[in-house]
Amino acid sequence: MMTVDYRTPKGVIVIGFTGGIASGKSTVTEELEKNGAHILNADHFGHRAYGPCFNALVARFGDKIVNEDGKTINRKALGAIVFADTKDLQALNEIMWPVIKDMIREEIFKVAEEMENANKPNVSKDGKINNLIALEAAVMVEAGWMDLVDEVWVVLADESKQKERLMARNNLDAAEAEKRINSQISNKERAAVAHVTVWNRGSLEDLRAILQKEIQSVKSRYSKLSAFEAIDVVDKDNNVLMQTKRAVATAFKLTCRCTHVVLVHEPSGGIFVQKRSKWKDSYPSTLDPASGGYCNSGEPYEACAVREMREEMGIDLDNKLTFVSPIYFEDTTGSQWAYLYCAKTQKGINDLQVQEEEVEAVTLMKPNEIVQLAKKDPQAFIPDGLFAFNTFMEKTSANM
Repeated sequence: MMTVDYRTPKGVIVIGFTGGIASGKSTVTEELEKNGAHILNADHFGHRAYGPCFNALVARFGDKIVNEDGKTINRKALGAIVFADTKDLQALNEIMWPVIKDMIREEIFKVAEEMENANKPNVSKDGKINNLIALEAAVMVEAGWMDLVDEVWVVLADESKQKERLMARNNLDAAEAEKRINSQISNKERAAVAHVTVWNRGSLEDLRAILQKEIQSVKSRYSKLSAFEAIDVVDKDNNVLMQTKRAVATAFKLTCRCTHVVLVHEPSGGIFVQKRSKWKDSYPSTLDPASGGYCNSGEPYEACAVREMREEMGIDLDNKLTFVSPIYFEDTTGSQWAYLYCAKTQKGINDLQVQEEEVEAVTLMKPNEIVQLAKKDPQAFIPDGLFAFNTFMEKTSANM
């Protein structure tokens, strides 16, 4: 069995939320905490990081930033330097941000272990999510901390609203409020990396209603059997971009690596066609003439195909697969880069050991029967499986 090195802890949901000044991040914190989230605030780790960063900071900015005790940083003195010169601010961030990131990651895994040891259900009877960690980080995008979390939530507000709230909250005049807003990255830059965008354009009650809807969506997408599997996200050239949990890839239609296997019953020439389980997170109870699944993070395509057929059908195809073609498939539910294989077996349906959570039933169909049924009722088939089967027919028709 392959061991997967999870980017975030396996059994928990890690949401990172960010936004501009006076955008409504504190309300997000309140709503997530009310729904069971363990809240981590990056500012807390920022304060702690001055200790381990002490020598590097003094080396860069000199003894004038050291308190009289000779052991701690005078943050007021340091602030006066870095906020007067963007180069100095950049130097500060280059020293501090990596250390803060390591601290946050360590804490996330520590909290996840505590959650696992508590052995509570993912969602309690009162609706609270027991395996949810939420990280509030105003500089998440600027610091490049997106890989600490499974999902990035961005709270956005129109600049006029931000300005109005900031003036009232911090007792600032219009010019100073505008200066602080403009010192941060834009809404467009934040939205570009968001999985979930929360617009705070109305009342406090409006914002809370939006957040409750998003929290319900979290409960739904992580309730699936395969939600916490670690898989690779790839680009359209099949280059791996990042690792994520399957729930994230499915919910936000990310391109992932998959396999398909057309399994031929050698004595009859029929194709083993799965009827997918009603519990599947997509296209339940549909037919699949080229079964397979998502590759685990870092898992080779062929190894994935062998594993999927062993798990779902109880059949060992190790060293028995024939590569047919790479395929790229995209529809309204998402996209995938897949390797298509075929295999022949003497075994019949009664010899299979079907995994009931994944497969409701298996039947043998002649290739032309599949083609005719697909023409008559294309909705009977899972789209990617039908696409893979059609590719198989095109690539192998001369040999059939």
